[in-house]
Amino acid sequence: MPLELRQRQMICWKCAQRDRTSADRDACKAGGQCSEHAQNDTCPLGLHVPPPPPAPELVWNHIKGPWKRLKVYWAQYPEVHAIYRQAMADAARAILPYPDDANGRGIVICGGGAYAYSALITLAMIRHVGCTLPVEIWGFDASEFPDWFATETAKLGATLHAADAFYPVDPVRGIYDRDKGWTLKAYAILHSRFREILYLDADSYPVRDPSDLFERAEYIQHGAIFWPDTPETGGTDFPESVWQTIGIAPRSEPEFEAGQFIVDKARCWKALRLLNWMNQHSDFYYWFDRQNAYGDKALTHLAWRYTGMDYGMPAKRPDYLEPAMVQYDFDDKPLFVHRVKGKFTPVESLDQYAIFKTTHQLPDRYNPALPMEEVAWKLDEKYLPLVPKPEPKKKIDLPQSSSWGTALWDMFHRRPATCDLANESTWLRLFARKIPCGDCQGHWNKIVEANPPDLSSRFAYAHWTHDRHNDVNQSKEIPTPVMSWADAAIKHEWWRITDGMPTRLAIATLWTEEIVDVARITFPTKRRYAVKWSLPYIEHYGVIHGERPPAWSKLPLLIEHLPKYDWIFWTDADAMFAQYDTDLRDMLDDSADLIWTEDHNGPNTGAFFIRNTPASMDLLKRADAMFNELSETDRQGRFRGLWEQGAIRYVIEDQAAPLKVKTLAKREINSYETDYEAGDLILHFPAHDKLERMKKFLNLSAENAADGN
Repeated sequence: MPLELRQRQMICWKCAQRDRTSADRDACKAGGQCSEHAQNDTCPLGLHVPPPPPAPELVWNHIKGPWKRLKVYWAQYPEVHAIYRQAMADAARAILPYPDDANGRGIVICGGGAYAYSALITLAMIRHVGCTLPVEIWGFDASEFPDWFATETAKLGATLHAADAFYPVDPVRGIYDRDKGWTLKAYAILHSRFREILYLDADSYPVRDPSDLFERAEYIQHGAIFWPDTPETGGTDFPESVWQTIGIAPRSEPEFEAGQFIVDKARCWKALRLLNWMNQHSDFYYWFDRQNAYGDKALTHLAWRYTGMDYGMPAKRPDYLEPAMVQYDFDDKPLFVHRVKGKFTPVESLDQYAIFKTTHQLPDRYNPALPMEEVAWKLDEKYLPLVPKPEPKKKIDLPQSSSWGTALWDMFHRRPATCDLANESTWLRLFARKIPCGDCQGHWNKIVEANPPDLSSRFAYAHWTHDRHNDVNQSKEIPTPVMSWADAAIKHEWWRITDGMPTRLAIATLWTEEIVDVARITFPTKRRYAVKWSLPYIEHYGVIHGERPPAWSKLPLLIEHLPKYDWIFWTDADAMFAQYDTDLRDMLDDSADLIWTEDHNGPNTGAFFIRNTPASMDLLKRADAMFNELSETDRQGRFRGLWEQGAIRYVIEDQAAPLKVKTLAKREINSYETDYEAGDLILHFPAHDKLERMKKFLNLSAENAADGN
């Protein structure tokens, strides 16, 4: 699609610069912009744009004293600030008058290259809400507008504009920050054919027709409307040092969120020209503050205030609804959705998704709480098939394919324990795109279509991933053996999942650094038992009450988790499962509050059941409080040196707590190495020298014990 290049009737900016070469003068003359200048060495109007500040390596030559040794953060040195403060003042004084060569109202979007698909969705949303304003979409050059993009935007009535077509009449500095795209905004607005402009980022779209904003009293009064940022992403006052750097008095006012704004070029010309100059020196202005990095939104704010311009701004701050920001109109109604962390993109970016798993800058995520989210996604479904895809590779080097496939499946199976279920459908869509073999990708899509993902809980999702991978393995020409649920749950750490699991019984335990070698032996058995019987498993690391011995931490841990379940089976860190065929739930008795065993010292709390009842909670809380109520001498005397176990027994026996206790035969859930017999469920190593006794009894080598085998 041909790109529009208008001939501007204005003083050529090259003519307004000093130190021109003859080639520059010839270019000016050829452009027909300032023919008088071709015969003179000085501009006949006497208007000169001063040369830009020296490039960083030349600025460095002006640095004196101790700063000279700290070259890395050159933009943060006071001497550099002084150079740019003077250069900014010179640039502001040299801005030429508005050329009065634009007219009408329209929308400008910067959205070429990587942002082209987002820009297409934004354009489609503009038309969907009934807005008929003409639209210009800008990129740095024509290469940023692929054929499919040009075709679809033309259908929606937009024109495409390449900024480099204007470089001969309005040169840009070589350091122009093309990677970000932020530096293009002011330049596109300056050279747009529209005088009154609604500017939109490629990922910011309206959810109702915004045309009436041009009739708002705030716009008529000031010639500009901006929207506030959120406190979470900037939104508060600039530090005083920022205002000092550019040389104006500090102000207390919200920062701008520049994904959308409205300007009248004629009235805001000086501010826009200064903003363009600052963006062209982004190597300084984006990094001049040691504590914060600033982008185009901050420079827009600073340029407006530096040139003495005012603006209108809605009072309501935006809401951040992952992954987008919702901006409101002057009546506090949603007006724009700015997808700052969830852009619509056709890029196969599962690798990006994995890298930014802290939810930063992830592609197209669905959130039904966002205004018109369903409409935006339907547009995505409409346009995504139109984007050409690279031809899938059907023949792949086997070792490379196997390695990549293994890593991909491993990533897939770790999702249930850590993902955000609300956005997981997006991740699964990206996962399908990243399967390296075209035939395999199509086969996987058929499996998922026949068995949609169950995202009702993490537990359900884990079962779904397990079953679907087994479906894939069994559908191969040479079927791969099916992995059992227990083996998969251990391998992929699904034992961490409690969400969505049955609440009849949970297993709980705790360990600290002092017994890590013991835990390496015992904890794998607990995890395996829990996943085999699909029991919620609570494994806590560390002391909860820092001033107490570690054993006391079982009490607050049980107080926290018992309300979530009917029963909890507690095992100390030095207890392990010796077999996996006995179902603990068969031992439950709902007529009891506490089920335990006794040894030669009386009742033992190394392994016991406790039921979620008011009496049980009262027991735990009273026993927990005993530590602070009694002196060490009293604790030793009354508890017979048995710590929290003694406190529990003291509350039951000496305080006559109203608790129903059931005592099992010891070997049912609490065998010691001295009385253990094959087939017993729990093997417990209380008291001292646990690790050596355990290794000796289990016939473990030191290496196997250290590896948790």
